[in-house]
Amino acid sequence: LVKPTLNIERDVYEYLNTDKTGSFAVSVSDNSDWVIENLTTQTWLSATKTEEKVEFTMEENSSLYERVAKIKVVSADKNLSKIVVIKQHGNTPTIILDNNALKFKNPGDNGIVNINSNMNWSLSSEESWLSWEITGNQVKLIATANPGTGDRTGVVIVNTDSPVFNKAITITQKGTIEFEVDKKNLLLAREGSTQVVTVETNQVWTYEISNNTTWFTVERDGSKLTVTAAKNNFV
Repeated sequence: LVKPTLNIERDVYEYLNTDKTGSFAVSVSDNSDWVIENLTTQTWLSATKTEEKVEFTMEENSSLYERVAKIKVVSADKNLSKIVVIKQHGNTPTIILDNNALKFKNPGDNGIVNINSNMNWSLSSEESWLSWEITGNQVKLIATANPGTGDRTGVVIVNTDSPVFNKAITITQKGTIEFEVDKKNLLLAREGSTQVVTVETNQVWTYEISNNTTWFTVERDGSKLTVTAAKNNFV
């Protein structure tokens, strides 16, 4: 059986000292209900559950020091849980990136990075294959087609009023040959279970099972391999 999972996009969410609201999405793979628990007693933050999100309000942080609160998301049956950290920076120069590492496909791809800062900022890069479009606090990073067979990596620098606060965004782009699997090691339950492996490639592919291996089976459906193991009766 495939075990249900509880998913949250990130473990840590950062905010400026003047930010007053925030939220994050929650999903459970079997669509079961979930609740939230405050793990720290923080009067500056209040969180509520609204449909498939946790929404929260924050008081302005007038001190120079960042502060942290923790919210625990728990499935209704108490079998699944995730802890989310809410970090609010102090009243100091701050720049926050919601993503500092992007993976691009080939040929050509783009991705979004949101930049939240109380400083002026600009972008620069030494890579001619990277460009960007800025709309408010949102940056759309754009890569041209990669002519090489292997991956290539480029860096975009977020320049601020003071270089000490500069941040880097790393972009890795696939080459003309792409081949990825989402799982390379499978742990199957002793009582028998099934797991699915997804293959992403632009090449023709097949699979093989090592000789004399009979305790599991593999079925292919398009880009997915379903691996099924019977109960293990050995002690």
